[in-house]
Amino acid sequence: MASTKVQRRWATYASLACLLAISQCLVGCEDYRFQEENLALIRDIKDVLVKNGLCKDVAHCSSNQIVYSAPKSWGLDMEIYGVNDPEIMRQIDSACAEYFFRGGRNFSIKMDFYSVTKEEEVGAYFFAKPKPIIVVHWERINVKH
Repeated sequence: MASTKVQRRWATYASLACLLAISQCLVGCEDYRFQEENLALIRDIKDVLVKNGLCKDVAHCSSNQIVYSAPKSWGLDMEIYGVNDPEIMRQIDSACAEYFFRGGRNFSIKMDFYSVTKEEEVGAYFFAKPKPIIVVHWERINVKH
């Protein structure tokens, strides 16, 4: 009799531990399905910025706060600050298009271009967050054939 109570108690603890692990995953686990594509695309975007003289090198692109990115379950969400040149925007968009089509359109890419720097944006945020000058969204669409 005592051993069945102990077994039930351990089964209850195990069930609670599983539920806790699942709930933590649902709340806080990140989705890394597109991590390789995201990292490669961000590297290529930083290469475009270096080539066009907005950064000294790839590390400088991170430290001077030009590109912010966040992996999402659907792909990649980016904010790009201080880029006003349409030719540079076109080059970045071309890099995104290449990854989008090379990846079989299985993930989406969203970019918000801001004319202000991140530092200017943070200073202005007290009054109102600046609006992006352009938003580009390469979105996957599930089409049945």
